[in-house]
Amino acid sequence: MNPVLRTLLWVGAGLTLLCTLAMVALLWWLVGTAQGHFDLRVNGAPLAWPDWSAWRGWLPGPDLPGVLAAIAAAVAAAALFLALPAMFVLALLAGAVFSAMGVAGVLLAVAVLAALAMSPLWLVLFVTWWMLRRDRAPRPSVSK
Repeated sequence: MNPVLRTLLWVGAGLTLLCTLAMVALLWWLVGTAQGHFDLRVNGAPLAWPDWSAWRGWLPGPDLPGVLAAIAAAVAAAALFLALPAMFVLALLAGAVFSAMGVAGVLLAVAVLAALAMSPLWLVLFVTWWMLRRDRAPRPSVSK
């Protein structure tokens, strides 16, 4: 396997793992905050998080934290199984497209420079061909 492609795949796998861990942390934060068990302190002072414990009164029934956990799990699953692979594929496609554009630009620059460098030779070759060619088809004559 090409070493560049292998490195790119390892970097992509690492980024996917990092995004997965971030989504798991987000899910943990959503569920923990919804149940009121999330406490983060910076220098001994509690960090101001939104108080989601009042959401228990929005829906009838005692199982609102479970509903919020199910919603958070559905959002996290959608992000993990739909958005992450789609973004990974789009990043690979964008890299391939921009790499192809870069190679095409370099080849175009080399072709233009070669044409400019060989322009006097092209003129001599064109004049030589024009002088040495012979008419293969007879000219049409006008008959009256």
